[in-house]
Formats: sequence, structure tokens, C-alpha cells
Amino acid sequence: MIGEYARVTPAELDRALGDPEWALKLVSGRMEAEAAQCPEPALPRGGGRGGRHAHVARIAADGPGGSARKARRDRPHTPS
Repeated sequence: MIGEYARVTPAELDRALGDPEWALKLVSGRMEAEAAQCPEPALPRGGGRGGRHAHVARIAADGPGGSARKARRDRPHTPS
């Protein structure tokens, strides 16, 4: 079972038993306040520019038809 729990005072519990909508607002407000205090998730290692799963992001961004990177690789090399 997955659930969420909230710590309330005895007075808040008494009121919550009589007014469930009030209890929902109380707990929702506390959850929003807690979420606002959480730090932003960290970027993947390498600053998001590569890493072990970078190819997945490139495939997703480029689509199934390939990429500009592939097109450059398939061109014959001309020395300068």
C-alpha cells in the first residue's frame, strides 16, 4: 500500500475528523510548502553534455531518420 502521512496536533486531528475538507487544505498547503523548499535536481554528470546515456538523448532529439552528425560523417572527406 502506498500512502502519505501528516503529523498533526490533537486539536488539528479533532477538527480534521469533523471537517475533512479543512484537513485536505491543511495537508496540501504543508506539502506545497515542503516541495518549494526542495532543491532543484542536479544535472547529470558532465553537465548534461554527454555521458553514458547521451546517445539516447541524441536519438530522441534527432528522430528515427538520423541526424546532421550522421550526414556529416557520410560525406567524403576533402582535405583543406
